[in-house]
Amino acid sequence: MSIAVPKRKAFCISLDLRSGVPVYRQIIDQVTGGIAAGALTPGDQLPTVRQLAVDLSINPNTVIRAYRELEIRGVLETEQGIGTFISQQKVRRDDAERQRSLNQLIGDFVARAGSAGLWNSEKNQVPGIAMALFVIFGGAGLGLTAVLGNRLPLVVGLVLGAYLLFSIKVADQWEKVAVLRLRYLGLRGPGWFHMIPIVDTLSRFVDQRVRTANVTAESTPTRDTVPVNVDAIVFWMVWNAEKSILEVQDFVQAITMSAQTGKETER
Repeated sequence: MSIAVPKRKAFCISLDLRSGVPVYRQIIDQVTGGIAAGALTPGDQLPTVRQLAVDLSINPNTVIRAYRELEIRGVLETEQGIGTFISQQKVRRDDAERQRSLNQLIGDFVARAGSAGLWNSEKNQVPGIAMALFVIFGGAGLGLTAVLGNRLPLVVGLVLGAYLLFSIKVADQWEKVAVLRLRYLGLRGPGWFHMIPIVDTLSRFVDQRVRTANVTAESTPTRDTVPVNVDAIVFWMVWNAEKSILEVQDFVQAITMSAQTGKETER
């Protein structure tokens, strides 16, 4: 849903109802962002409350709340009976506002990428080091854009940050993982490693710690034909992570079934 703002065909107010960001906050962010980008200049008229509410199919009170907060900040000026206009004073966004907008952008980007399946891994979370690099590059681009008045640094920073966000992975001290690029490339881990998003895929992470498998209780006859219930626990660990990934479809299930079978043969 979008509505073009009069006098500025290049700028429009859009709503993303799936982002989780309140609608009034989206309106505020887009108006302030349009001013920073030069798409809106002092004196430009915004749609009326009724017009914007009808065109975006939202409650008029939501538009009123957004416009009121922008007026408090000095971004908008309302002339009774005429309309709402961009204020003549220059709006400066403080560091807290910039950081909030950047965090909102990062969160929305990560959520969309995850729902789109841009990474294929059992550990579906983004590593902290990758998130930190994305914030650093995005923040640097945002700062240069504010200083230079050019959006190119922001675009470059976000692109580089997005690449690092999905190319850096971390395996825990006890884990190994296989990297596949049309064919098997090798094992990675423990520690951080690099992959090419979309081109490379990861196998499931293999835990090489000692683990246990429970064998369910079964009735087993003794030598004097007295039935007894036998419980068992099997301790096991993966020694060869490469073979467990490439040669066994589900090695955890294989271990469990093998332990159950071994118990049956020992009767």
